Amino acid sequence: MDPLSVVDICGDTLGNTMITRNHGYIESLNYPDVYSPYTTCTCRIVAQDPQATIKLSILDINLSSAQTVSLHHDWLEVAATSDQWGEGRKLNYMTRNEEMNTMLNSVYLNFRTDGLQEGRGFWLQYQGEGG
Repeated sequence: MDPLSVVDICGDTLGNTMITRNHGYIESLNYPDVYSPYTTCTCRIVAQDPQATIKLSILDINLSSAQTVSLHHDWLEVAATSDQWGEGRKLNYMTRNEEMNTMLNSVYLNFRTDGLQEGRGFWLQYQGEGG
């Protein structure tokens, strides 16, 4: 695997910027070690081909869960725009390895953690398909 194809969602490699590669990997801060508490990181993935859609493959995910119903937990959200936070698909401690064809040419990822307990984080693959 080309190390330049791996992007830390919190910006260690590219900064908080737009990713326009045809394919690659995104990981949480410190993956596969424990991520930091009280973290909010975002990135945007844009398929190079305007006719392509983005497919996400969750290769590994280990996020902490809430201890009670009233508490928040950690999650990775996939949304069509940054204006839609809270309305996107949330991947959390119950998510297993899966594939998602977003049917979108551009997607936003938002990684949020609380301060109660941290996990290993996530590692996912993205790829532009079709077009």
